[in-house]
Amino acid sequence: MSGKRTALYRLALVALVAALSVFCACKVDEPYRRPSSYALDQSLFSQDQEQAIVRHPLTLISKRLTTAGCAVRYPYVCDDGMDALNVAVHMAFTEFAEACGTDGGRVAYSVEFNRYGLLSLIMTCSAGSGKVLFTDTANFDTDAGKRVYLSSCFGQAAEGVKERLTELLSAEAEARGTKPIGALPEFDDSTPFVFTYGGICLIFREYEVFPPEAGLEKLKVPAAAVDYSQDGLIARLK
Repeated sequence: MSGKRTALYRLALVALVAALSVFCACKVDEPYRRPSSYALDQSLFSQDQEQAIVRHPLTLISKRLTTAGCAVRYPYVCDDGMDALNVAVHMAFTEFAEACGTDGGRVAYSVEFNRYGLLSLIMTCSAGSGKVLFTDTANFDTDAGKRVYLSSCFGQAAEGVKERLTELLSAEAEARGTKPIGALPEFDDSTPFVFTYGGICLIFREYEVFPPEAGLEKLKVPAAAVDYSQDGLIARLK
């Protein structure tokens, strides 16, 4: 009996080894397929995805400096690879504070837009009493790490857009049932604006065009309302 059992055990062992060999051979012969999760991870390193990641909202913190007798609060970008952008932002706030020349004043800001590789800020300079004295905007192409101006929104078509902006401003005045308090401003790279979803907003200081009780006036200019070339930054917002 012991001999028969030993023979049976040997036969069973041989059969098991043969089965494992067949199974392993099948697994080796099958083409290798990456798990779907691995494919998703790898897609993050494609050029398109890298561009999309850069254009997500930036992580901002507030920093402080003192220049021209003014206490300045300004944004600092914490994301990697934004050194050039931080230099451009720092310079914009320093120049604004020095231009205001308000000894004992304060410069603050608000973030108006932060997406798609575009950053828009409104800068305000206040006296020691808290009264706002000066207002300006600062816009940045965060992909390029530089400050941009109104003509950058429309690219090579910028010159042809100025008349269209005047038409839109006149139509806005008519829609409000009010008359501009003076001559309509000329649109150039000194014109304050901010980016917004679907276009830009032109900024008019108090009593510059309309007679509001207080605050800034904004005129939204949808991308669809103006002609622009594809190198214009507004193309990112259409």
